[in-house]
Amino acid sequence: MNRLEQSRRTRHPRGFTMIELTLVIAILPLMVASLIGVSNFTASNLDRAARRLESDLRYCQQLAMAEEVNCGFRVNTVTQYQVYRQNLGNLVVDPYTRQGMQIDLPTNYQGVLFNANNYQVEFNRFGQPVIGSGTPIIIGMTGQTKSVTVNSTGYVQIQ
Repeated sequence: MNRLEQSRRTRHPRGFTMIELTLVIAILPLMVASLIGVSNFTASNLDRAARRLESDLRYCQQLAMAEEVNCGFRVNTVTQYQVYRQNLGNLVVDPYTRQGMQIDLPTNYQGVLFNANNYQVEFNRFGQPVIGSGTPIIIGMTGQTKSVTVNSTGYVQIQ
């Protein structure tokens, strides 16, 4: 091998430079994260909405036991529900916002809807449901669903 061939090999080496490798290592995780973020966004919104329903149902149950009056949960439309004390229209005050508990799902959980409206569960002063036990509250979005059920003893469960 003569000197001319050797100098050509050193000037035009085969393989990747350190800058090229660094760029690939920096860009690849960003691409993967963006793909994962898009697919998990809807699932996480649906999961958060189901947990909020579960929490509001338990709050309603605890309020009924603490105040010794019936408290209820009612789905008004496919996007909205309310938590009430004694009768419909007498809204419970949300402990976080200090407003009446009439929750609009698209405000915090974009794309999540109830599969049916007019679902109602009401708890007595012992925390047991007197209306609506055993019927699942089904919410969904883009082909995925979750159900929140209050059984006859008052236990609230997400499925």
